[in-house]
Amino acid sequence: MPMKDLLIGLIEDEQKEEERLEATLSEKELEVSNTYEDWSAKDTIAHIADWMRGEAVKLSGDDGDAATYGSIDEKNKALFERYKDKSWEEIRQISADAAALLKSQIMARTEEEIGAPHGDSDSRNRPVWRRAAGYGVLHPVSHIGHIYARRRDFEYAIALHEKFIDKLQDLNRSEEAWQGTLSYDLACINALAGKKLEAVDKLRESLRLEPYLVEWSKKDPDLASLRGMDEYKSIY
Repeated sequence: MPMKDLLIGLIEDEQKEEERLEATLSEKELEVSNTYEDWSAKDTIAHIADWMRGEAVKLSGDDGDAATYGSIDEKNKALFERYKDKSWEEIRQISADAAALLKSQIMARTEEEIGAPHGDSDSRNRPVWRRAAGYGVLHPVSHIGHIYARRRDFEYAIALHEKFIDKLQDLNRSEEAWQGTLSYDLACINALAGKKLEAVDKLRESLRLEPYLVEWSKKDPDLASLRGMDEYKSIY
């Protein structure tokens, strides 16, 4: 399957997962906004949507708001304040519009262009497909999986990640850094679900394939449950 078609399908599938999530939430859960330290489902979808929109804007040739914030944490706090009083319907429309904009940037490119770096200020010089897949699919699915994990629906949280990662792997099975990133995502959701040995195995694999993640993995709160394990310590 052409990479363009695979990316478009994955972004559309992510939007369907937002719809599925909505169907599982009560009216109160749909509208509540918590704190920056404890996001509600609405806060999470707002976060997903703005990061997706921002990446689509950058791919369109605009630098977006990259220079507006001093750090990622500063940006995320500002986004929380921006969206916390909006309704679920407003947030879902923002998400749908962001997905549509990202898809338009993919459709406007050839397969060769999708496989090449965009040429903007992206510090890691990643190709277009990886940025679109990261912000349009992997980042959203990771956060949606966290919502299910917090609700203790670990079975669906893991199944959700595995379903998407199986397809995301097909984007480039020969790029070790990408495969390592996907394994890292599985390590995190397994750790949150209490499947510690599975998580350690995936973490070991991910850091072998993508050493860039090593330093973050040492402080990632998703992996906190693993840090007392000898198996975890042996990785480093």
